[in-house]
Amino acid sequence: METMAGKTRLLQLGIFAAAFDNFLIAPMLVSVASGLGVTLAEAAGMASAYFLAYGLMQPVWGVASDRLGRVTVVRLGLLGAAVASMACTVVPSMGLLVLGRLLAGGAMAGVMPAALTYAGDAFPIERRQDVITDLNAAYAAGTAISTIAGGAAVAYASWRVGFAASAVLAGLAAVILARLPRTGGVGAVPLAQRLRMVMTAPWALVVIVLALAEGAALLGFLTFLAPALVAAGHPPTIAGLVVAAYGVAVLLWSRLVKLSSRRWSPPVLMAIGAVMLVAGYGSAALSPGVGGVLAASILVGGALAFLHSMLQVWATEVVPSARALVVALFAGALFVGSATSTRLFASLAGQGDFSRLFTVAALMAVPVGIAAVVGRIHYGRRVKQG
Repeated sequence: METMAGKTRLLQLGIFAAAFDNFLIAPMLVSVASGLGVTLAEAAGMASAYFLAYGLMQPVWGVASDRLGRVTVVRLGLLGAAVASMACTVVPSMGLLVLGRLLAGGAMAGVMPAALTYAGDAFPIERRQDVITDLNAAYAAGTAISTIAGGAAVAYASWRVGFAASAVLAGLAAVILARLPRTGGVGAVPLAQRLRMVMTAPWALVVIVLALAEGAALLGFLTFLAPALVAAGHPPTIAGLVVAAYGVAVLLWSRLVKLSSRRWSPPVLMAIGAVMLVAGYGSAALSPGVGGVLAASILVGGALAFLHSMLQVWATEVVPSARALVVALFAGALFVGSATSTRLFASLAGQGDFSRLFTVAALMAVPVGIAAVVGRIHYGRRVKQG
């Protein structure tokens, strides 16, 4: 039987593989567009399709995790993504590549929410924040290494090698996660009743809407950091290394969150993250070169550690009897928001107007941060009042 630390490490492996696949494409976008003879805006549609499928499949996987168990869903998602990513290594056209990434995103959608729900099932509330912080650290590590790997793949081999690496990693993780003890299964509460519980819980709806807005403001624009550097004439390897600072920053900021969560309230931590998000994209808007993008990577990484992790924990609390469904809808909203903003503002990237692109991101972050902090303050008061 795995210890608590052992369970956390296994969950981290699955999330690392998911993050690797999620962010691999950013430093390869320009190379993919060039290799397949399409524009950067058209190539960005591939990232948008991935995140859209990732978002829309969350509720489906949430239901499946109640029926099949959290571990089974994590492993099925990894295996499906491995097959789809391997298929991407041989496709001859952008249309088929978009389809391959669509399938990979839909499959990988099962990993993160099932892992978070597993944490909610298996760890007591007093340990949950630390565990979720550790899972976010694994996600950050996967993000950092994938951006470096993506840049190296196009510099020294081909973007197809990048997809092959993701396929192998996901397949290995699926095999290793067979060691993770099972938890969760068919719930005593029918799906229709759980859905009604969520839809009639005001705070659950608030958290889901906040996830949608945060996805649009945070993740949607993260895709364009590496292309901004490549478009400015920097090699993909340099772009990958600079943007990899995002993942390293999340790792380091997460350690601070872990210590600070014992002293500071969730609204304070969320406010810090919101300020980092505005400042990060503001830096890239003022200077969309190496300096500005590096600052953005570090500060947006802080936003994920401080703001997003607090939202994740909040999502596991609002409707405990329908936790898997809430977490799935939360994650789905996050990536639907991401896909939407990536698609809406890809034309600015295609025009090379990255300064305006990141200005939009910074402006969007302001109301998102305010709403998250104010909402969490009111929720905390309601909980204290019983």
